Amino acid sequence: MSERDLERLRRLNSLLDQALSAPIQERNELVQTLEIADPTLACELRQLLRAAELADPLLDGKAWARLEPQLGRTHLPGDQIGPYRLERMLGRGGMGEVWLAHNAAQIAVALKLIRSQLSLGLLSERLARERSILMRLRHRNIAQLLDSGWSDTGEPYLVIEYVDGQPLLAAAESAQLDVRARVRWMREIARAVAAAQAQLIVHRDIKPANILVDRDGQPRLLDFGIAKLLDESGHGDSTELTLAAGRALTPAYAAPEQLHGEPVSTATDVYALGLVMHELLLGQRPERAGAEWIAPSRLARRSKLAAIQRRARELSGDLDSVLLRAMAMAPDARYPNAQSFSEELTAWLDGQPVRAREGRWYRLQKLVSRNRVASIAIAASLAASVVGAMGIWQQSLAAKRQAERAAYVQAFLEEVFSNDLPGLPRDELPTTSELLERGTQHALADSTAEPGARLSLLLSLARIQVGQRLWSNAQASFEAARALLAQVGDAPAWQAAAIDAELAMVQTQLTPGKPQAVSALESAISLAQKAGAPASWSLEKRMALINAKVDLNDGAGARRNSQELLKLIAQTKPTAQTEISALTQSVVAYSYDQSYRSEAEDYARLALKKALEQYGEDHAETAYTAMRVAGVLRIKGDIAGAFSFAERARNVARRVYPARHPQLARILEEFARAQARANPTAEVASIWREVLAIRNHAYGEESYASARTRIFLAGALNRQKHYQDAATEALGAIATIEKELGASNPIYMDGVSHAVTALGELDRKSEALALLPQADADPPGQMPANTRWRFFELVAARLRLQPDPIALERLVSKLANESSSPRDTASLALTVAALAMEQHQTETARAALAAADVRIASDDSSKLSEIATLLRLVLEKASPEQIRQARDIAAVRRGERHIAVRMADTALASKR
Repeated sequence: MSERDLERLRRLNSLLDQALSAPIQERNELVQTLEIADPTLACELRQLLRAAELADPLLDGKAWARLEPQLGRTHLPGDQIGPYRLERMLGRGGMGEVWLAHNAAQIAVALKLIRSQLSLGLLSERLARERSILMRLRHRNIAQLLDSGWSDTGEPYLVIEYVDGQPLLAAAESAQLDVRARVRWMREIARAVAAAQAQLIVHRDIKPANILVDRDGQPRLLDFGIAKLLDESGHGDSTELTLAAGRALTPAYAAPEQLHGEPVSTATDVYALGLVMHELLLGQRPERAGAEWIAPSRLARRSKLAAIQRRARELSGDLDSVLLRAMAMAPDARYPNAQSFSEELTAWLDGQPVRAREGRWYRLQKLVSRNRVASIAIAASLAASVVGAMGIWQQSLAAKRQAERAAYVQAFLEEVFSNDLPGLPRDELPTTSELLERGTQHALADSTAEPGARLSLLLSLARIQVGQRLWSNAQASFEAARALLAQVGDAPAWQAAAIDAELAMVQTQLTPGKPQAVSALESAISLAQKAGAPASWSLEKRMALINAKVDLNDGAGARRNSQELLKLIAQTKPTAQTEISALTQSVVAYSYDQSYRSEAEDYARLALKKALEQYGEDHAETAYTAMRVAGVLRIKGDIAGAFSFAERARNVARRVYPARHPQLARILEEFARAQARANPTAEVASIWREVLAIRNHAYGEESYASARTRIFLAGALNRQKHYQDAATEALGAIATIEKELGASNPIYMDGVSHAVTALGELDRKSEALALLPQADADPPGQMPANTRWRFFELVAARLRLQPDPIALERLVSKLANESSSPRDTASLALTVAALAMEQHQTETARAALAAADVRIASDDSSKLSEIATLLRLVLEKASPEQIRQARDIAAVRRGERHIAVRMADTALASKR
């Protein structure tokens, strides 16, 4: 058998499997579509389908059950699939069944049971590999992938956000939308697809059934990325892949390249978007006259419905051209990607020229139709006409250049990120960072490409590298883009400052706490704004700048940028969600300094108020903003208020989030902190374990997020005297934290502190000492000022395990001269005073108390005075009644394990 015959059999096998998996109507449409492209193959497929239908009439048309008996089982309401209980079937298609299900917290989700002929090993590998990517795909018009797993009977399943809404076509008809409103919906859908394509995700199965309109009137796309999970060129058996490919599409909306088994691209999704838009506007799918589509306006005029006939005039011309280009049979004749398609729809909505129609006189006509006064001036003056036409011609050239650049970037990214690397063993395939590096080198070396196209590619790669936290690679890409900018003659005036801002933002990640990078970021943002940068760009960068200022311990700078951010919000009037994000970012800015925490509380409460107005109580945004209020109240010392709001946030989160959603972990984290302060004897460790399980699932056990959570868990375990578990968690986490953030980071030092506490209690003194700095060490020079006290805290921990009177006296002297973080330094000085008292160094204890007193006196709201009072009473051998009264106050507020409380207990025992 020749290779050509073998390929034909493979294709026929794929088409047969695809047809058998589809409902009858879609099966017929597949054959009809195939008859246009390949009549002979269509005839062979019909014969095979008839044979399949006759093979076993007892199966009642469920041909897939013959081929996959293990997946042909029937599920019933009440069945348990992983942690989810099925309620009712929402639908069944070629890829499996979709059920409305609930988890243990009664949160509604859409659960899809997948049918696939991929081997279990290959499918499992793909589910694991893609889950983390798809769970990060967040867009208001995309129903998010929340979870995945395997049932007890070995069935793979996916869990998707449940959208309570109407199907797209039914929603449009019930709302009686006009043409412009329908185009606006399509633009939102195209923008959602573009957001996914920007992360190198192609939907591959866009159709009206995969689009619902929610209660807020927003179209929402379903099943994003699921086709990619089941239909990706990989390294398994080619027959398996061919069979899987047949299941990951709907024939009536599949592009020709999908039906022919050819590679898909971003233009594949554009084809489906065009078909969906056609059906949304005309109420029917497109029709052909020979090999060409009939113009939509012509079909509208032929319609028997008066409402459709009335749309013919608006469809004629621009929309005809836009739809016909989107639905072009050849991928390179369509819009290159969903972003380009959405921009075309925006142009139509704004009365601008569309790229689907060429010609300067057409563009002149659009200009005249938008501006009647200009048309009179043009008619009155030939010179003005010529000048105007030249301007339009220049606009046309600019639009063409932008389209060519977008196509260059898209084509290159598709090529670089293709998995089609024949001959390479799986363990030698390039990593994501290597692929990105390859892309950067290509952009630098491709001297044949137009500079603007190369610049667009470099910036795209750099932003992907930022998303992957590849900071050094991103820096190199942005620097190369900055150098190339001089060769791009039509770059906007703000572009240079914008790239400088991107570079500075990367530098704040490479060298945290460096004021030069933060200053450069602030300056570049201001320059870009003055040069005309879009407000959306400025909003995003101002939010990043606030975080950088806080990391730099520049509370005043964070507050100043918060005010700039709120000014932008007032000027641009963005969506409610963006305004809420700006308010919560202001909470970060104003929480830093104690004297401004009332303002932080005001912003947090305002954000919560707006979230309630916009979304109601049971919404993710409400849970998040309630958590922000809890956090501010906690750091203000309002423990009861903090616990109340943290509990409210937790309760809402449990209702609206699935059990393993990353955002649930963040809200549970705040609840654990508030719980620990409100009720120190509570079993807080169990909450931290739940947070850790979620983050392990979402980010991996070796991730920074999981390591940070293990450190908090270790602290909770120490408080509950579970020292062995605490040591295991802390020691397992600090290596990851040190690798990610360095040994000067507060989180790392917290981890060391928890590990040392546990090891000391376990009598593993040598292990603890190995983690601690030397008794005479000073903080590293690059350590931020507000974390120096943490370093001295570790020195104090060493002196507790390995007493050294001279070193302890030197430590007190350093604390007395420390000017940063007065409150934290005072708290540490009190701890050192207690340590000196334990070691019978009375004068050193008095010096430490004096160092604490100076700082406590400057802070009217400080609650440290109660600890200072207790220690002084013990040191001066006050009466038992005085010591007991002060001890009980401290125990309620600080816990029985606080060193001052223990000192008081020792003193009281000696007086009996």
